[in-house]
Amino acid sequence: MPQLHYSIQIEQDPLTVHQILVDKEAYNTWTYSFSPESDFIGDWSEGSHMMFTFVEPSQLKWGMVAVVDKNQPGEIIELRYLGYMENSSNEALPSWNSALETYRFLPISKGTKLSCTLQVENNDECIAFFDKAWPAALQRLKDLCEQQ
Repeated sequence: MPQLHYSIQIEQDPLTVHQILVDKEAYNTWTYSFSPESDFIGDWSEGSHMMFTFVEPSQLKWGMVAVVDKNQPGEIIELRYLGYMENSSNEALPSWNSALETYRFLPISKGTKLSCTLQVENNDECIAFFDKAWPAALQRLKDLCEQQ
């Protein structure tokens, strides 16, 4: 599985960046580049199950199911994906199982260096999408954080 790395420097302290990243209202704003209707169901406590939902232009609603392996405010978030669900399916489909997503909040002299590492399937289309969407999403998160 290839690892994808994205990072950005944010002029805000690590704890504030962490709080905004996981905030229910802010999530839809900063993840807009993935889907204009990005959302999540669940909470960010360690061991909890989350569903990250998206609506495609065709109106197909789907979500990725993950377990929060770590959530240490202002330090790290680790998500382990179990699969994905489409529309009203109650069963996680195996694609995306074993994908990992890690956020690290590193204090720097002018705020925080936020790094995101993804370990995903070797899928050129998926990687190309992430290479476009992640930098845009991180820039939106930076803008939200620096408005505080």
